[in-house]
Amino acid sequence: MCSFNMIYLTSCIYVSSISNAIISDYLSCVALTKALLPSWEKKQSSIDVKSTPPMIINTNSISGKFGCPVRTSYTGAKHAIMGWFDSFRIEQIIAGHPIDVLQVVLGPTRTNIAHNSVTVSKDTSFKGSDSNTDDGLEVDFVAKTVMSAAFAREKEIWLANKKELFLLYLNQYAPELCYRYMLKLAKQYAVED
Repeated sequence: MCSFNMIYLTSCIYVSSISNAIISDYLSCVALTKALLPSWEKKQSSIDVKSTPPMIINTNSISGKFGCPVRTSYTGAKHAIMGWFDSFRIEQIIAGHPIDVLQVVLGPTRTNIAHNSVTVSKDTSFKGSDSNTDDGLEVDFVAKTVMSAAFAREKEIWLANKKELFLLYLNQYAPELCYRYMLKLAKQYAVED
C-alpha cells in the first residue's frame, strides 16, 4: 500500500504547530498592521491630501499563489495574508485613507531560513541546509528589486528563479496544468508501507 509522506507529516503535526503557522505568517501581520493603522490614518489626516500614501511591503512566498505539497499550513497562511492585504488596500481607499501595499511573491532566497527552521518539536530547529534555498536568489538582488518596485508604487512583483517563475505563470495562465504538475511533484513524497 502506498501512502503519502505529506499526509503522514500533516497528520503528525499538532494543532499547535498549525496554529503557529497561522499566527506567525498571518495573524501577526494583521495585528501589527491594525495596531499601526490609527497612527497612519491620523498622520494622513494632518497632511496634504495629495501626498504619497504610506506603503506596506508584504514579503510573501510563491506558496501564497498556489498549493504546495508538504506545506499545507504554511501555504494556507500565505494565501490568507495575500488575500487580506489585497482587501485591506481596497478598504483603505474606500475609507479615504489610502495605504499602498506591495505584495512580494518571493521564491527561494539564500538565507539561513532552513538552518533556523523549526521541526515538529517546537524546541528543536532543523539545523540543516535546503537545496532550494542554497540555489535561491541573492539577498542583495532581492532587496534592491523590492525597493525599486516600492519606489515605482507597484502592487505585486514576482521574484524567483526560472523554475518557480514558470510555476507562477503556469498557475496564472494554465491552472489545470499547474495542478497536474504539483500533483506529480507531490507523488515524489510517496512512500511504501
